[in-house]
Amino acid sequence: EITRRDVYGLLPAVGQAGPYQPLTSPTEENVVLAVTKFGGTEDLTLEAVANDDLNALQSIPRDLAMAAVRTRYEDVFNLLKGTGATMDYDTTVLFHTDHKNKGTTALSWDALNTGINTMGEQTPLSGAAASLSVVPKYLVVPNELASLSRQIFTGDFETEPGTAGVMNPNTLKGSVAPIIVNYWTDATDWYLVADPAQWDTIAMAVLRGHEDPVILIQSDPTVGSVFTADKTTIKVRDIRNQDVLDHRSFFGAVVA
Repeated sequence: EITRRDVYGLLPAVGQAGPYQPLTSPTEENVVLAVTKFGGTEDLTLEAVANDDLNALQSIPRDLAMAAVRTRYEDVFNLLKGTGATMDYDTTVLFHTDHKNKGTTALSWDALNTGINTMGEQTPLSGAAASLSVVPKYLVVPNELASLSRQIFTGDFETEPGTAGVMNPNTLKGSVAPIIVNYWTDATDWYLVADPAQWDTIAMAVLRGHEDPVILIQSDPTVGSVFTADKTTIKVRDIRNQDVLDHRSFFGAVVA
């Protein structure tokens, strides 16, 4: 269980020689992560080795490790796709009007500025009027929006890539670093993510500290498939899970 905590309210003034009053303790909500096993096996036969396919002993474990890395990568970014994952604490999808973090406008300077302002207006769990002033750090986009997102991040002027637009100063330069997710198929949706060092975003749980996927090679010639079938079995195993911790750290534009 990972705790999603509220914040303390504004501190009251303390009068001269007056006592300090108890503060209202922050409320808490929990996000529950149950780890899951991911993995599979591949066989390397005696015949393959005999036919000089010795590189397979090196390439297969490497390729299995890359498959594990890609699976982690996509499982994390799938939490943002569309309206996003369903939140444990309120059974509502991540990007929803009830969460006050959903837009529908295509990416532009004005739309991005609206998203930034919307994140900054998020309030504590208690519903207090004070805003949390959440500041986004990343702009997550499909490859179709890569050029525009980089122009917003690095350009000196507001202008669509490849067009001759009005040359207003780019007041959003350097504000949100683009992250390009190439496997996404929706060409228009875009998302803002807060700095994970300052705000709860996405957590990954692993089993007993095993933070990396494991590659296991069955090589003892007296047991298992090496003995019964003249083949070496190579296994990749990853035990983990991931989830979104707090919707207030995100803004999603789900463009129709």
